[in-house]
Amino acid sequence: MTGSTKHRIFSFQLVIFLSHTSCIRSKADSNSTRNFKDITTFTKILDSLLDGYDNRLRPGLGDRVTEVKTDIYVTSFGPVSDTDMEYTVDVFFRQSWKDERLKFHGPMNILPLNNLMASKIWTPDTFFHNGKKSVAHNMTMPNKLLRIMEDGTLLYTMRLTVQAECPMHLEDFPMDSHSCPLKFGSCKYRHIISVSNTD
Repeated sequence: MTGSTKHRIFSFQLVIFLSHTSCIRSKADSNSTRNFKDITTFTKILDSLLDGYDNRLRPGLGDRVTEVKTDIYVTSFGPVSDTDMEYTVDVFFRQSWKDERLKFHGPMNILPLNNLMASKIWTPDTFFHNGKKSVAHNMTMPNKLLRIMEDGTLLYTMRLTVQAECPMHLEDFPMDSHSCPLKFGSCKYRHIISVSNTD
């Protein structure tokens, strides 16, 4: 094989490599362009949702009651202290409600957001009536999740460790049994929900 033939083969391989690289680059550019368009769409939707939004006013103010649905997923229970008459529980506390002001139309049905958005919208003023100490987990970031559906329904989840009081009557200790409720409700409205745990 002559030197000129080798040179032609090398040039041919180089041209194939360059065209393959440009093809990969064009696909990557097209993906990045699509992702950029998606991010721009999300930003526009969020900006339009918060435009003129007042998070000091609850949904349906002056028209209807704001119904907040709750769900508790217990990840651990205990310890239970008979001397201090209290118990500790680690939970995922979920709340769901509807805010018509946050309706949107876009290419997606659900907007998954982080905890920063929660500070900009109205959220329920829920607290634990018999809680002695409550801790919201913040490592490595605040353990909070917020999702907005296109009809304005919100799902707000946070991870909490709650230390709550549990009145005990210890006549037959240690053979007695106790019911340890977890009472929570609105801070401003008189409505208490109780979840009982039997010890």
